[in-house]
Amino acid sequence: MDLIYKTTEEIFESFVVNAKFDIVAKEHNFDIQIDSNISYLTGAQIPNVLNISAIFGKKCIAFISELSEFKIKNLLSGVFIIVTTSIPKKITIPTLFCKNADQLGFTLEAAYELSLETRLPVNVVLGSKAINSLAKDYTFNISSQQSRQNISKSNIRDIDTTVIVEKLSLAEAILNAKLPNTLNSDFLSLNFEGEFLNYIIPHTNPNPVRTTFKVYKKEVEYLKPVLELLNIKFDIVELSNYECNISTRTALCPGCPFVSIFTALKLNDFYIFSNIKCKSIYESFDINYMTMDEFYGLLLAEVKQNFLFITNYSDFNQKYLKNVDIKGKVILLKDTEIDREFFKLTKYPFKLTKPNFIFPYSCENIISYKIPKIKTEKCSCLRDGKVADCMAKTFCPAIKATDNAIKIDPQFCTGCRACVAYCPKGAIK
Repeated sequence: MDLIYKTTEEIFESFVVNAKFDIVAKEHNFDIQIDSNISYLTGAQIPNVLNISAIFGKKCIAFISELSEFKIKNLLSGVFIIVTTSIPKKITIPTLFCKNADQLGFTLEAAYELSLETRLPVNVVLGSKAINSLAKDYTFNISSQQSRQNISKSNIRDIDTTVIVEKLSLAEAILNAKLPNTLNSDFLSLNFEGEFLNYIIPHTNPNPVRTTFKVYKKEVEYLKPVLELLNIKFDIVELSNYECNISTRTALCPGCPFVSIFTALKLNDFYIFSNIKCKSIYESFDINYMTMDEFYGLLLAEVKQNFLFITNYSDFNQKYLKNVDIKGKVILLKDTEIDREFFKLTKYPFKLTKPNFIFPYSCENIISYKIPKIKTEKCSCLRDGKVADCMAKTFCPAIKATDNAIKIDPQFCTGCRACVAYCPKGAIK
């Protein structure tokens, strides 16, 4: 009998349906299309919000790029799974690692059952080969137990540390029986050739058998939390002939304001600063993080160089406009209806003027415009073996590569038209 393959996106969809999750939340720039019933939370907010819902009985799943430090204070009445593409800087909850796409279904099911049995939140960290790939079809056999919805003092009151430790020990016993950490390769890697741990439970010893590994130089910083937590000795090696089978790129939100701003305005001679907390924009653009107060200090310093500050409409403090020159130095992302003096609203993201203006939306309330169309006969970059600028320069997850041309996913595209500006062939209209 032939094996049926599905995309990892389809595996996730099947998991969400079979587990009957009550709440599904996805960070804007998480590069998987999942229907989310919460769309206004940032990646930093999602875990804390959903954790409370799970404490009071809801089945919850979150899709975010990175989990910030997360402290267990209460046992869950429901189930809570957090799917990430980065290893947390500090591992504080049971964490499962999925290196290959074929392991995805089994790992998700194990995480669900673990959360259900231990009443703890569980983090599933995906390697690059376990996302946006093909996988063997998986039939989920998930408990049909319905979420328990109740409110009592025990839900709210912080539980004793000894109870948490007991639950973590239970998690270790469950996973050691189901997913033992037996590593045969001397290369420790989640994204490249080699092997990786199946799980880590804080406050317990995962016993990976080996104590010394080779680690690729490109992955040392990425694996640092694991290496330090387990006190693993390692030798750094160059990637050389070992290559990742899946090419990964920074994913920005479809319609990201920063893409439109950098596309339309000539900012090569500017020092760009922002207080927007999004890891992807700092990886994609030449931007430096700066708080609002620090920006005010920069204004007072009266430096001669061109600089620009991008911030949310609601974060900008009017008092900073007094006695300082802000002309051409500020762009506000519209996240509220509060009126602002000195700034005019730009209605369309693809019709920008010089700074100071109000961009028509922020990262949290992206507006959709008319979706552009592709003239396939003109779309020749991929056929000619060249880089498609519309993909490489916009980092947009709505743009997909086929064998001969790119295509635009209408469920992702917001019509920001940055791809139109970058297309050298005029194939996108």
